[in-house]
Amino acid sequence: LYVLDLPASEKDHHSHPFALLEHSLEVAYGTLSALSGSAFRISQDPIADHRERPAWIYGAFIVGLGHDLAKALDYHVTLPKGGIPWDPLREPLAAYALRHGRKDTGREFWTFRSGRGLAGQVARTGEILRLILTPTACAYLAGRLPVLERIYASRTKPELLLLPEPARAIKTAYGIVDRETSLDEKLKKLPPAAEVADPEDDAEVDA
Repeated sequence: LYVLDLPASEKDHHSHPFALLEHSLEVAYGTLSALSGSAFRISQDPIADHRERPAWIYGAFIVGLGHDLAKALDYHVTLPKGGIPWDPLREPLAAYALRHGRKDTGREFWTFRSGRGLAGQVARTGEILRLILTPTACAYLAGRLPVLERIYASRTKPELLLLPEPARAIKTAYGIVDRETSLDEKLKKLPPAAEVADPEDDAEVDA
């Protein structure tokens, strides 16, 4: 509901309608899968690990799901009947579309901000995440939520080292999955390799 039919990029990977949601789900699932094994431990104490691990794994899913939410700040979405642009800090895109009598928006209504991705929007992901998480989800994550929000804003090595070990593992996992799924999508968009002709096919055959 929040991102509705937005793409994940203008011309790069996942640039088709609904691709931001598609890519977010891919990264969320991949991150969850990567950290569901026994190698992801919260504590060497088995009791503490058993108690804390499920919430951190759920947090990993949420981090993967929300990793591109700040891209909503890089779009201008303006539907007819009023001409007031969507405010991503006020309501989901689906609610904005519904108020304009539509079920979705569409490429003709999207304008991409120049210099997008360079304005430090990623650091605001946690702010947006709180708009879409239910009170039940926030209560379950409890004190882990501020730590999960810091994952998005941690860009330098010193910042990463200040994160607790589970958060560093989550950032590493979703970063790998994000790169892999983005690369896979880019490869799909490449034209098929030209067939290389066999020189013998063109050679004259002497009788």
